[in-house]
Amino acid sequence: EYGLPGLEILGFTTTCGIGNAPDAKNITCVACPVGKFKQEPDNSSCITCPKHTSTLRNRSFFLFECDCLPGYTSPDWSNISVNDNLTRGGASCSSCQGDCFCPGRLAHQTCPAHSTSYPGAASIEDCKCTPGYAGPDGGACSACPPGTYKEANGS
Repeated sequence: EYGLPGLEILGFTTTCGIGNAPDAKNITCVACPVGKFKQEPDNSSCITCPKHTSTLRNRSFFLFECDCLPGYTSPDWSNISVNDNLTRGGASCSSCQGDCFCPGRLAHQTCPAHSTSYPGAASIEDCKCTPGYAGPDGGACSACPPGTYKEANGS
């Protein structure tokens, strides 16, 4: 569907394009699946994204398409130059710290006021109200009414 690996046509050997690799039988070229990429137009295999990262689509071309998975974070990429962009992928993704959530791709997000989360939190719903405050998970936390108290994190 995306080319024929190693076929000779008019004296030229065909190769799979970027984002594509030979199938298991080396008969046709197929798109690299989600979580893999290939940046060279040759008949090599797709490369798996680094630990804690994945691509968002099939037929990814570059390492920088490997973004952090939910629960993991990386530096703010807005200040990275185009040349640096080619090496930004995955290797620097680390577990999201407590009091934050990391939905993936983007840098960490801070939990709402008076709430906390566990390390590796992936969603705002993982932010729970701290002791002395109540509210929905991921929502606004309000102080407990006078004469009442909540000891644990949570709703």
